[in-house]
Amino acid sequence: MRRARTNPRLRAGTPEDRPRRAAIGVILLAAGGSTRMGQPKQALPALQRRPDGDEESLLRHAARAAVESAARPVVVVLGQDADSLAVEIANLPVHAIGHSGWSRGIGSSIKLGLEVLTALAPATDGVIVSVCDQPHLSSAVLTRLGRAYRGSDATIVASAYSGIAGVPALFDRSVFSELEALRDGDGARELIERDPERVVTVPFPLGAVDLDTPEEYERYKGLNGGVGGRGPGVGE
Repeated sequence: MRRARTNPRLRAGTPEDRPRRAAIGVILLAAGGSTRMGQPKQALPALQRRPDGDEESLLRHAARAAVESAARPVVVVLGQDADSLAVEIANLPVHAIGHSGWSRGIGSSIKLGLEVLTALAPATDGVIVSVCDQPHLSSAVLTRLGRAYRGSDATIVASAYSGIAGVPALFDRSVFSELEALRDGDGARELIERDPERVVTVPFPLGAVDLDTPEEYERYKGLNGGVGGRGPGVGE
């Protein structure tokens, strides 16, 4: 597997550069069928307690991280169980959309999310593609992606964990056409790995924790953040 370089080509941004890369949106992928989990994993407790002591689902946790990052708009792509899952994020300032063709694959969700996001905000400079089964996702992680994007010439800024570059990842509008051309079964990582020379990475070690199976979820609960699993971005 080709790996992105781990030393970002960061440079001091100029006033002329920063407005060019100021508008960043988020596509949160939450349309998968959770077949390996055996129940909608989007609704499982994230086990990351808020300061007020409340617990929240994986879906709400990921959506709140996107909102608190100040990226706009935030588009949440739902699929199976869309109606019940939409309740989890009903009072957040996000645009939840149901994807009737979710079973075609994660690439189809990315393309629908991008279509909706660019319709809402045609002047968007870049978009972060994120998933809801990374329990350690935070607004700080997303903010670091945006900071690296504004301070570099990279067209893709990816998260680095377990020796790979993956999601959440930020894509410049110059590669939107490549996102739109993804095969339905391909995820964002296919585009990240296509040309490592245009990618910079931001460390997110706990991004390796993703929850696809009951065993992974139980391990996560037991270790409270122990790294395991395949790494996200392979499936929703």
